[in-house]
Amino acid sequence: MIKILFFIPVISFCLSISQGPQVGNNNQSSFTVGWQTDSLSDSKLKWGLSPTSLIDSVSSNEQRTWHVLIAENLLPNTRYYYQVVSNSITSLCYFTKTAVNQDTPFRFGLITDTHGGYLLRQSWERTRGHCQILLNDSADLWLNAGDVVAYDGCVNLEERFQRTLIYKNRMDSIEHYIPMYELFGNHDGGADRIWANTDSSTYCFILPEDNTYDGMGKGSCYSFDYGAAHFQIIRYTTYSAYDPLLMKWMADDFQAAKARGQLHNLVFNHWGIMDWWTLPSENLPHWKPGYWENQRSEFYHVLDTNDVELFMHGHTHYYSRTKINPQLFDGFDTVWNNENFQNDIWNISAGRFGEGAGYPDTADWDMAYYNNSLTVLFMQFNVDFRQIMIKAINIQYSGTDVWNEVVIDSFKLRPDIPGNLEAQVVSNKVVLTWGQVENGITLNGVAGYHIYRSDVSYESIRNTPQSFYTKIGSVTSADSTSFTDIDPRLSEGDKYYVVSAYDTNKGKREGNYSNEVLASNVVGKATGLLNIPANLSLHVFPNPFNHSTTIRLSKNSEGSLFIYDLKGNLIKRFSVKNNGSDIVWDGRISLSRRVVPGIYLIKYSDKNNRTILTQRLCLLH
Repeated sequence: MIKILFFIPVISFCLSISQGPQVGNNNQSSFTVGWQTDSLSDSKLKWGLSPTSLIDSVSSNEQRTWHVLIAENLLPNTRYYYQVVSNSITSLCYFTKTAVNQDTPFRFGLITDTHGGYLLRQSWERTRGHCQILLNDSADLWLNAGDVVAYDGCVNLEERFQRTLIYKNRMDSIEHYIPMYELFGNHDGGADRIWANTDSSTYCFILPEDNTYDGMGKGSCYSFDYGAAHFQIIRYTTYSAYDPLLMKWMADDFQAAKARGQLHNLVFNHWGIMDWWTLPSENLPHWKPGYWENQRSEFYHVLDTNDVELFMHGHTHYYSRTKINPQLFDGFDTVWNNENFQNDIWNISAGRFGEGAGYPDTADWDMAYYNNSLTVLFMQFNVDFRQIMIKAINIQYSGTDVWNEVVIDSFKLRPDIPGNLEAQVVSNKVVLTWGQVENGITLNGVAGYHIYRSDVSYESIRNTPQSFYTKIGSVTSADSTSFTDIDPRLSEGDKYYVVSAYDTNKGKREGNYSNEVLASNVVGKATGLLNIPANLSLHVFPNPFNHSTTIRLSKNSEGSLFIYDLKGNLIKRFSVKNNGSDIVWDGRISLSRRVVPGIYLIKYSDKNNRTILTQRLCLLH
């Protein structure tokens, strides 16, 4: 008997991660991770507080090549390590950070016109230096203001897809760790948008959920909060027809951000409010009604009435900053319809990233830094409560992986902090004096000072949303550095004061508060700079918390502990004895009622009813 053996070859497919993982849409309690595999596979995302303890995970059995998963129920402003898994293939372990609380300083960066399929390939393939520069800058997030990939010459979706991968692979070393938000530019358009839909197999940038008006695709218009700032990304060109729906969406979005307590409205677009390529330098001092139609007035009106401070864009391929207002140009009466605008808006062009072929007019801009074919320009923004500090940084490649960094512009958006505030009680009046704020630090100039008072101390959290000072007066001159509170009501108890400087805009944008000072009519009690006893301390752990938290005061404490919501309503009161015992709070007002998740304020008052210490507390669930 003859046996015939059939050998069936086993074909093994070696799956690999072809792009990513990249993080995006980081908020206070979650972050999103996306990656691509070269064949269909399942998806798993693992994360934890250390690279050796990735104890949390989320997964999907759906077979895909483009994978998107979300890590949720996280702590704010916290580093998390993560890995992605497709079938048996596991990525390296990377880390990212959740978004900061509203009262926490943060840094973001701006690049533009990367033209990822062209300029990055020509200028950076040898060194990948652009990625390392951005990573070393340690920003919390980055924005790319358009002409991100540049699909010129692509004849179909597949070519767009491949060119997008060229850009994204070059940015991987950033986006493993830091979210990058991309905007559309004139070279990124077309019906087949690569970032169209996370449910398709086409590559998609990770952006916030759609919150646009009808008819606009994902990536065209969206917004998000980060820290004290509200970021609004729009696709609006100086050549397009006036769009009332876009104006309405912008206005509604700004109002919603204001209701949430966001302090800064920032707008990002590929095109500027003005298109300097259309206006030659010799025409800059003059209005051009044939180009600027009345729709520009409507657009500016939305920005102005919602107190937009910065309008940031690319497209022009060189750095510039310009103060935009209706009075800047001749002929504004007919163009702007005599509207009563409130504020100046700073229009900042970030300049091309990766190559410098622009042609700035040095007579107007004094920024002729971009004639080197290997140069990087990026903007660095430090947001600290009411203040934004801005730098324009130019980096040139000088060979052998050496990069020369030059800060070509640096300024603060709002007035600086008044220094050395002091208080004296004279005949039951409080006389305040402080150091003058330098005019040249802020772009808009100092117009005067606001004076604030409180019955309790907020010194440890004064420049946060949890401080509740009451404005009692103003000084309307930048040169005047004193104020007298003629009715401080010291007989009712101690008073605490701070001062802020405001700028020359009609909206009087303020900088951060000065140091806090104490005023008292109690004989022998210090008046002036507030000093908290060195041996007195308040600790809260865990914070943030889910079920319960422990409040620990030092042993020399005696008095009362109060918990308030952000509206100033008293939630809970505890008596504090002079024994240093811990106080445990389970988030309840009573046995049957628990407070809602959010931010709360702890205040400790001593036995003389003086508020000495304050602390912020966050209930998650």
